Amino acid sequence: RRAVAGGGVRRRTRPVAAVLAGGGVRARCHPCLAAGEAKRVRCSAWAHARYCSAAWQRRAWGTHKPECAMLRVGRPRVPGATALLLARGLQLPPAGDGRDGAPWERSSAGLLSLRSQLAHQPEARRRELGEHAARLCSLVGAARDGGAALAPPPAGSLGAELLGRVAVNGHTICDEGLAEVGTGR
Repeated sequence: RRAVAGGGVRRRTRPVAAVLAGGGVRARCHPCLAAGEAKRVRCSAWAHARYCSAAWQRRAWGTHKPECAMLRVGRPRVPGATALLLARGLQLPPAGDGRDGAPWERSSAGLLSLRSQLAHQPEARRRELGEHAARLCSLVGAARDGGAALAPPPAGSLGAELLGRVAVNGHTICDEGLAEVGTGR
């Protein structure tokens, strides 16, 4: 093991899935996380997602399209960063075989392999994660009702369990000055 000096970087890697949080939502390109003062290209549906160029907007469309359908039905409220990270990490699976929750279970196999720390969280935190999961499931359901080609939301407590695993196994994404800009996995 190597010792890491205070303020040092422990590990530098690209996340599998990431979302911006706090001030990063308005100041950075959502897919590439680049910062800049330039006027950003925005999602035409409701301007939540921002891009540093039209090329990045086109490149991110496959991921953003189902997410956008879900976010539009919840407008003007946006789910928290952890719920968005779960949705992005699972890429909001498309509807398919007709079995409720099955696409979520298949696409969440990697998350389900993570150790659950939910039982070790304070009751208030478990309740909060359950509420966020319920909100995410309700948004997915509403987007489906509006015609979006998404799988039915996860059944029972699967949504809360997945969200709990993302919350306790995610990592902070920092900029070059080690200021937090988002969360990832």
